Amino acid sequence: MSNKFSRFVRAAVVLSCVSMTFTAIPAADITSTWTGATGLWTDPTQWTNNPPVADWPDNGRSGFTYDVVLNDPAHVTFFETTATVDSLLAGGDLTIERSSLTVRRNLTLNNHTITLSDYFTSGNWLRLTGPQTLSGTGQIVSTTPFPRLGNNFLTCEGGDFTIAPGISVLNPASGGAVRAYTDSLRNQGAIITSSPDRNFTVWAPVLINEGLIESTNHSVLMLRADWTNTGTGAMNVNSIMLVDGNEIGRDLAFNKVLDEVKAARDHHWPAHGITSSAAHADSRGMSALAVVLNDDGSGNPLYTLFAGGTIGIDANYTIVKYTWNGDANLDGVVNADDYFLIDSNYIPQNPGWQNGDFNYDAVINADDYFLIDSAFLGQTGPLSVDAPRPFTPIPDPATGGVLLLAVLALGYHRKHRPPSRLTNPG
Repeated sequence: MSNKFSRFVRAAVVLSCVSMTFTAIPAADITSTWTGATGLWTDPTQWTNNPPVADWPDNGRSGFTYDVVLNDPAHVTFFETTATVDSLLAGGDLTIERSSLTVRRNLTLNNHTITLSDYFTSGNWLRLTGPQTLSGTGQIVSTTPFPRLGNNFLTCEGGDFTIAPGISVLNPASGGAVRAYTDSLRNQGAIITSSPDRNFTVWAPVLINEGLIESTNHSVLMLRADWTNTGTGAMNVNSIMLVDGNEIGRDLAFNKVLDEVKAARDHHWPAHGITSSAAHADSRGMSALAVVLNDDGSGNPLYTLFAGGTIGIDANYTIVKYTWNGDANLDGVVNADDYFLIDSNYIPQNPGWQNGDFNYDAVINADDYFLIDSAFLGQTGPLSVDAPRPFTPIPDPATGGVLLLAVLALGYHRKHRPPSRLTNPG
């Protein structure tokens, strides 16, 4: 593994594949079936083994290898243990806590859930060896009982890794990664992060996305891959996505993101590419995806900490954030700070969202002022969650003074910009 990859293993939730020669794995010696209800994986009395052996499944125990079957209504806890099996059919629920479980050949879910629940930051692992397809129907859920602690990792080592259409990988409360080492990750299912201010990383040399990859609820999706969205594949950003340009090159990563977001904006946020279903649902058209290269123009990062001060990034990252049109500094509101940025860059015409080009047409003009003016008057509070808040109607006379101040501020800025063709058609 390169030094570049190893730096981030503890902080990311990633799908990955490590280069190795793949050899066929012979059939397992033992089929081990869970016959209990709730209990610990390491309890041999809960298993029926065929051929009979008085043990719990872990390759190499008594010299055997194991195929494992969990039947409904099983709820098995894999606690502070390290084990390897040939295959796992999860027809019951499985919780992996502070442990490492390796599945060598085939992992299939049968309408059930595997929960990765790490208590601390040491790491909690579900490892697959590839090439392998995570198949069936069900969920892999990454969580922790303690906020801001826990790192859960779903990894594939040695070959292409596919997440099939019926599988959802969910990150409601933890940090971690889905990672594919050396080869490729093909996502045909769903990878969804919704853990506020926590980082969920999708990491692979090549990512082919034919399904859904989504950030929501002020969570952070970290993308470390050379990606392609094919067919109806979508990266749905309703919160934050950070794209690591150290992986494929800063400018290449930024331009790929910008091109996809601009295309989505121009087509009113369709359900494919890098898009936002929250922006699509915003009937007033006041929200969008901001795309900012995290470089102040001198090679220094605009932001060294992002998303609540929990995630460090450098000048090679591209930031994608769902926010109001006109939110040039990405703080979730449109105010005098944002007007200062667009006014300062109108004469020199410095490019980029952070300088006032809110519609990505490479010029700062009346169209961009129209967007910031509309959002300034229409915003309903800090936009740091996954959808605009309900529209607030025009206030009654008791609150009219607030609106008057806003109109006066808007009028001040209109004196310092070119006339809008929308208000001056002649």
